[in-house]
Amino acid sequence: HLNNYVNPLNTLLENNKFSSINFTDEISFISSYPMILKTVEALDFNISYFIEGDIKTVETYNWRPITFVPYNLESHYGLKLLVEVIDLKSFKITINDGKSLIHSFGDKILYKDGYFKILFNQSFLTDETKDFFPITSIKWINPHNVAKRYKNKISVDRLFRDASILNITIQGEDAEKETAFLNKLSEIYINENLSFKNKASNNTLRFIDNQLNEIRDSLNL
Repeated sequence: HLNNYVNPLNTLLENNKFSSINFTDEISFISSYPMILKTVEALDFNISYFIEGDIKTVETYNWRPITFVPYNLESHYGLKLLVEVIDLKSFKITINDGKSLIHSFGDKILYKDGYFKILFNQSFLTDETKDFFPITSIKWINPHNVAKRYKNKISVDRLFRDASILNITIQGEDAEKETAFLNKLSEIYINENLSFKNKASNNTLRFIDNQLNEIRDSLNL
């Protein structure tokens, strides 16, 4: 089922007076495609994990026994892997429905002109899961495709009329994953905002310095 997940974001404008046009710009900025893409890439959301069950396959975020680490595989989006943990040191892997091979965790597995590694996810080990390792499938997806999907399911608006807080809402099935997306998007937005303000401040100081130098030069004539 699709659910709505919300993250109220203080836009750092609380102590300033901004016009509704400027605030509209802020809303457009945080929900813009470049911001969504940065968030997707920061979270590695172009790597999708699925737990293979007897009845159905379910996408998972952090609850998984393994982690996929790609190297130079940007030309091979669409790669599909099926990983079955044998023990804490080894696993069986099937690449694109081909032949199955056994590897040790951390092995460098060559694929065309790149390679990848499968690492064991230590945080998966609990008293309940120490003897249970579900079969995990992995999809390596073009981040632009993921960003387009997230662009369509995110909504940004004021928390209430004339508020200086943005309300970011997203639809999804996995509460942990969607919450992680909202938190990372907010973090990137705030950092970008601070960076822009610092750059503007530096440019202002540089302009003032130049003006002072010109005044000094004119006085020395």
